[in-house]
Amino acid sequence: MKTVEEKLYEIGEVLLKANANKCGLEGNLGMALFLLFFSNLNNDERYYDKSIKLIEQELSCYSEHLENLTFWTGIAGLGWYCNAMVKKYIDSEYDAGFTAIDELLENQMLICNNSDLYYYDHLHGGLGFGHYFLTADKKAAIASLVEKMHGSAIEDYHTKGKKWKTNTEHLSEHWDYNISLSHGMSSIVIMLTKILQKGIEREKCAELIEGAVNYFLAQKLPKGNHTSVFGNYALESLEQPHSSRLAWCYGDLGIAVALWRASQALGRKDWESEAKALLRHASIRRDLKENGVMDACFCHGTSGIAHIFNRMWRETGMPECRDAAAYWIGQTLKMAKFEDGLAGYKTWQGAERGFRNEYGLLEGIAGIGLVLLAYLSDEEPTWDECLLLS
Repeated sequence: MKTVEEKLYEIGEVLLKANANKCGLEGNLGMALFLLFFSNLNNDERYYDKSIKLIEQELSCYSEHLENLTFWTGIAGLGWYCNAMVKKYIDSEYDAGFTAIDELLENQMLICNNSDLYYYDHLHGGLGFGHYFLTADKKAAIASLVEKMHGSAIEDYHTKGKKWKTNTEHLSEHWDYNISLSHGMSSIVIMLTKILQKGIEREKCAELIEGAVNYFLAQKLPKGNHTSVFGNYALESLEQPHSSRLAWCYGDLGIAVALWRASQALGRKDWESEAKALLRHASIRRDLKENGVMDACFCHGTSGIAHIFNRMWRETGMPECRDAAAYWIGQTLKMAKFEDGLAGYKTWQGAERGFRNEYGLLEGIAGIGLVLLAYLSDEEPTWDECLLLS
């Protein structure tokens, strides 16, 4: 089995020659993100130059096509990258000219509706636009988002909480109370903590955060034969209570991060205790099959698990998180077992599609590489802000 350093260089060489043929953070932009940080590690201009080339390709593509505006695959995500990454690590005076389409992006942020419900999904809906405006320091637009979230919140009188329905199958007609990070209410809590810390609409943000956390804490699975504390969704959206997988996208880890962020933003020691207890429980979940772990990708695989534990170890000082991070990094290296994979990796995409080669951030080797880089480095992995982890 190769070391972390050896695997990093193998991923770097693959991405140096690759063209993902996908836009956004799941394609060229995700590859550029890894290559930028990898070039800082090894001082090799080839990786830096390729990262710049990929960014230029994205800018050229979107200057001619404004139909895709979302955070994960479209212009809002490219705007985040330019504001949060390019200005910090490449050129502090850089201006990609996004202000010219700010009105278009804000309008889209506020009209993300489907079936008369607000489509807040961070990757594909309203929160993602708000994330771009946060990095652009557009306070009025961010305040509009808070107002939208406030107006679309549903009071839950049983829990004294607030909740939001979201589209769980991406613009289908199926709506549920999703409490997880990738598409659910955990992303709302984390975004609201970011906005509160910017000093924007603090009272409304605090009210919404408290309401959401109250609702979260009432969604624990009944005590019994469950491997997780929470399901993928709120109890009222589950026909039968069942455990969630261990992953970034769904279940306990993303909820723990949301609880931790909320506790730090509002100074709530009780929520901090809940977050730590959840992390402690998750740290002993190490059976791959039982926890639905099939590959190494960030979204639902070993690298995303490792990264959350690594980040939370650094923030909480919990030795359980440190040990779990080391375990899941080891599992990530073991997943590089495919002779026809990318640096040995393939991503499981369900029974119909099977294992596939992927280059991007959530499902591909760029995300795996960034996790390995963060594990080796003492510097904060600022790139994971796009995944709502910082």
